[in-house]
This record gives sequence, structure tokens and C-alpha cells, in this order.
Amino acid sequence: MKILIIKLAAAGDVLRTTSILLPLKSAYPAASISWVTSKTAKELLLNNPYLEKVYAIEDFKAQNSFNYDLIISLDEDEEAARLASNAGRNIVGFYFENGKVLPIETARNWFNIGALGEKPRNDLLKKENKKTYQEHMLDVIGLSNKGLSTVDYPLIYNLTEEEKMFTREFKKKNNISDFDVVIGFNTGAGERWQYKKWPLEKTCELILKTAQLTKVKLLLFGGSEEKSRNEGIVRRMGNIIIDTGTNNTLRDFGALVNCCDILLTSDSLAMHIGVALKKYVIVFFGPTSYAEIELYGRGKKIIPEMDCLVCYKQRCDFNPNCMDSISVDTMYGALSEAIKSLGRS
Repeated sequence: MKILIIKLAAAGDVLRTTSILLPLKSAYPAASISWVTSKTAKELLLNNPYLEKVYAIEDFKAQNSFNYDLIISLDEDEEAARLASNAGRNIVGFYFENGKVLPIETARNWFNIGALGEKPRNDLLKKENKKTYQEHMLDVIGLSNKGLSTVDYPLIYNLTEEEKMFTREFKKKNNISDFDVVIGFNTGAGERWQYKKWPLEKTCELILKTAQLTKVKLLLFGGSEEKSRNEGIVRRMGNIIIDTGTNNTLRDFGALVNCCDILLTSDSLAMHIGVALKKYVIVFFGPTSYAEIELYGRGKKIIPEMDCLVCYKQRCDFNPNCMDSISVDTMYGALSEAIKSLGRS
């Protein structure tokens, strides 16, 4: 049996969709599973033992034959849905017909709370949702009634031996020992989501406070869009924090996250990588759905007490806004709790 998964973007969503692989392999043990994604997100699927082939969408389209027994189409996106409709007849998820992206019945609930659902009902359903993304995807592919627990649908992200060596060499270069508690700070979030970012001033205050603890090493994370922000943090903090850089490849970024025992992060790709690598993840929320995030019992969600959360707005005129409402003491308390959970006080 040949199965094709179509999930193009965003990178974090691609990574968390790997949670369907173990259930699929359990349901179809003899199946060959391939995946089509964006050129960028393809990097996240390397070294995955459950995947026969991983294609960038451009390379996949260049093929002459799309003979698959089951198409799992998980993007509410015209390009992806068209591709699914052309790749085979047995489709679960989303397909393209009469100029529209449409869901099959098992995908209707996910469709209804998404951007293509009926407004404003979709926004209300999104706020009311209590299921994780993983549970929704299992619903879509028809495996939600199999009595699965979180151990049955982990995120799959395997570092190569070379990447593990990269982790060890980075720690050695920066005098990080196995006795240190390594805490990563990833409080930015790119330009699209202004209210996923925790304020820079509070970030600096928390770093200073955390640095007073014994046997801790602090790492600063971010992508290319956080370059200016992180440079500002480094100027203020000096050698209190180790800057991991903002121009790393996706795979190197994962190897750097692997240095951490604890990752304090926005709802972002870094969070998904931290979860996949089984780190203790502290994640704070504002405009995006906290219910959809599965931490697998290894972390804590920081959720402001505000009725307007899960708004998915890129701009906000509330004062204080959701990010301003999260105090340094709240974050520090979560970090202290995390250190204790590691057995290191």
C-alpha cells in the first residue's frame, strides 16, 4: 500500500503533523509512506524512519505518475488540495472541486474552526475548541477511535549523529557541562504575530533574575526576523547569556535546541522542536490556541487571564495586551518549577 501525506506549511505545523506517522504505521504496517511539503519544511522530515520518501512540492510535481492508494491531504490550501485531487482518488482531509477547497466528512470539524470556515462562527468554535492539534489530525485520518494515548502519537524529529556531535561541540565550546541546567530563551516570534512576542524589557529582566541561580547556563534563540531584537538583548545582557545566532539552518537550529534542558518559548517552530526533542517546554500564549498545543506531560502553558485570547489578530489596541499581562514573576516561577522537576534545585 502506498500512502502520500500532503502537508506543505507552516514549518511548525509540518513538524507537529509527524504525530500521525506512528498511528499510520500501526494501522498499515506494510505501507510505504511518502510526504510532500515545502522546500524549507522538508529539512524537518529528514532522518525520519517512518517515511520512505520526502519530496519538496516542486520536485513532486515534476513526476509523471502519482499512483497512491491513500492521499492524506491536511492543508486547507488551494495548491495542496489541487495536488491531492490530482494524486489519487482515495483522499482524506481536503480536496479541490468546483473552484473550492472542501473537506471530507472526517475533516469537517477542523475545517469549521479554520480560516475557511463560516465567519464569525469559525472564530467562536476556535475559541471553544478543547482538542489538541494531534487529536484533530487523528480525527481527520480516521484513527481517533483506536484508543490512542499521547505515547502513541509522538512528534518525530530525529537528529543525525553529525547533529548530535554539533550539540556536544557547541556545549564544549561554551563551557556547558552535564551538571549545568541549560535554559533556552525564545521569546520572539517573527514579524507576522506581534502578540506572540513577550516584551524585550521583560525578557531581559527575567534573564537577569534567572542568571542568579547556581549551575545554570542561558541560551538565546531566534530566527532571521529576530536578528535586531536578539542583538538588543545581547547588548544589554553581555556574557550573561550565550547567543546561538539567528541565521542557523533548520537542522542546526534543532541541534542547538537539543542543548537545552528547559526551553521558554513563544508558540513557534522552536516550541515544536523542543516538544519533539522531549525537552521541558514552557510556552506562553496570546492570540493563538493554547488548547491545540500538546506538551506530552513535559512542560507548562502560561495563559493570561483574558477573555480575548485565541483571537488570531495581528494587531491589538488592548492595554495591557496579552503579552504585557504575563509578569516576570510568573515566568520565573515556571522556570523554578521546571528546574525542580529535573531534580536540580
